[in-house]
Amino acid sequence: MRLVFFIVFCFCIAIGCSNQKSENNIPELNAQWDDSSKKISIPVTVATYNWHGQMTYGGPWEATEKQEPTIVKGNATIQLSFNGTSPDEIRIREYPSKTEFKNIDKASNQIIVPDKSGVYVFGVDGTWGNDGVIYALKIKVK
Repeated sequence: MRLVFFIVFCFCIAIGCSNQKSENNIPELNAQWDDSSKKISIPVTVATYNWHGQMTYGGPWEATEKQEPTIVKGNATIQLSFNGTSPDEIRIREYPSKTEFKNIDKASNQIIVPDKSGVYVFGVDGTWGNDGVIYALKIKVK
């Protein structure tokens, strides 16, 4: 009897987890820039999301706080692309601190890196209908 209960229990857990995973599959954001010789990927972290009723909260600054920045040349262009469906709207912000941000023009799916040396944190806010995700990336301009 215990074995039957255990098998049924494991089956129910497996079915529940597989359904949940497919419903809450948050789109991935890819970020890369072209060095003169090759494309270099920039790690992207999910800072916060509201996806199919599941929510988490955090800011881009906190999400990248322990992450090493990717070295990027000044005035480089970071190309952004999504796996799966593209969002209905994108907003890009630069975060100079945990509590401050400034909006960046969003003419296309790219970020033009400042030319001044330093570490920069960017947030990319994508919305798909009622769902939304804020992604974070951290770079260092040398």
